[in-house]
Parts: sequence; C-alpha cells; structure tokens
Amino acid sequence: MEETQARPKRYLYRSELKWEGSRKGTLTSLGKPALEVAPPPEFKGFVGVWTPEDLLVSAVNSCLMLTFLYYVAKGGIELASYESQAEGILEMVEGKLIISEIKIMPRLSFSSAVDEDKINTLFRLSKEHCFISNSVKAKIEITPEIKNLNQ
Repeated sequence: MEETQARPKRYLYRSELKWEGSRKGTLTSLGKPALEVAPPPEFKGFVGVWTPEDLLVSAVNSCLMLTFLYYVAKGGIELASYESQAEGILEMVEGKLIISEIKIMPRLSFSSAVDEDKINTLFRLSKEHCFISNSVKAKIEITPEIKNLNQ
C-alpha cells in the first residue's frame, strides 16, 4: 500500500501601499477598508495615524485572541467576554531598533467556574500555535486576568 504524504498548506496574503505625500501612505488589501499609515510622532510622524509598530503589536494581539478562541471552542468552554491590551517595547538591541517584547494582557469573563490552570494552558497552546507570534523575534508575554461572573 502506498503512503500518502500530507503537504504543508501555503497561503498568500497581499497588500498594496501608496505614498500620499509627506510621510504618509494608504495601505489597502482587496475587499478591505483602506488604512492610513505613517511613522509615529517619536520618529517625526503623525498623531492619530496607524504606524507599522501599532500594526505589528496589533497583529500579535489579534492572532493570539483568535487562536485562544479556537482552543476555548474546542474545549467546550463558554467564554462570556474577551478584551485585551497589548504593549510593544521598541528598543535598541545590538545596534538595531527592534520590537523586543510584546506584552498581551487579556481580560476574560466566564459565565461558569473555570479552572485557571486550564485557561493558562490554553494561552500557552495559543502562543505556541499563533503563526504571527511564531513569525516575530520579540519575546511574547501573556498575563491573563480571569473573572467568573457567577461568583
């Protein structure tokens, strides 16, 4: 009997960027709203405009949430709410500016009692399987705040 080998999946994501003058651009991707991007104020950029730094930290934050939601659903756990803050630290390391650390601080509520160790395990799995956090060099730290609404 011939063995069949699973082939790794491969996906392609595209975006387009158009310079709009000064130090701003418009980021687009087919079928999605446009997003104005610029450097942050600390790099002679603009207040109130998304920056590459914001987008990187947000990508890790959102991928971890979506991966966590997958594991929660798979485990049959009923989540009442999920909100999270994320902070990225940009600093000079070995002569280069890098995002060295990203801290994710989720706040979760559950309708019924949950085992906090189980939730922490699901966050560990989420971190291990989030392809965005796996794609960056930054240290990723997750510190969840867990609330049971029935207590």
